[in-house]
Amino acid sequence: MLDHIKQKQEEQRRRILKSFNTNQLEKGGEGSRGGKIIGHTKSGKPIYENSQHTSKDFTAEDHSDAMSAHQRAAKEHSDKSSEKQKIVDKTGGYGAGMLANHEKHEHNRRSQHHSSMAALHQTAMNQKLDEKTKK
Repeated sequence: MLDHIKQKQEEQRRRILKSFNTNQLEKGGEGSRGGKIIGHTKSGKPIYENSQHTSKDFTAEDHSDAMSAHQRAAKEHSDKSSEKQKIVDKTGGYGAGMLANHEKHEHNRRSQHHSSMAALHQTAMNQKLDEKTKK
């Protein structure tokens, strides 16, 4: 009986593997290294949440797009932080207010991070534009 079950499982495994078209499998796609993608440039390059994932071949326009994406993300987190502050104010910071206070601080941290990233992309954009004008 156990052999019969093992045989059925093996047949099912083979059918599943056969159904995959291995030509379509792709290694190392965007975001595959754990970086969170927050958007794409107009040229199609991914914009990562953290700088260690930033593409080295960004143009000035790509940096401008990334700067805008980070500014939007900073505003979203700032707005969420304000919403959490309202909960903290209503509860006096007790019960649900304790969690809201923690979330407020996390959104503040993320807002500051995205603001910093936007500033880095602005600096990189300006450097690329300076390089263009010097040529």
